[in-house]
Amino acid sequence: MTIAVGRAQNERGIFDVLDDWLKRDRFVFVGWSGLLLFPCAYLAIGGWLTGTTFVTSWYTHGLASSYLEGA
Repeated sequence: MTIAVGRAQNERGIFDVLDDWLKRDRFVFVGWSGLLLFPCAYLAIGGWLTGTTFVTSWYTHGLASSYLEGA
């Protein structure tokens, strides 16, 4: 059993404010794990764009045919 003597602290730190904002009800729930989702999604989209750009340029410059023919 805990007995508290004195006033309750009304101060809210930056962690409490951030925690409330992350856990707020919204259409797309963010949460603490969502903080990791954003950079991963950003890097995945960047990797996809880089890969498709490279493959597209590889075919359009005729490198694919020379590579496949062994010339």
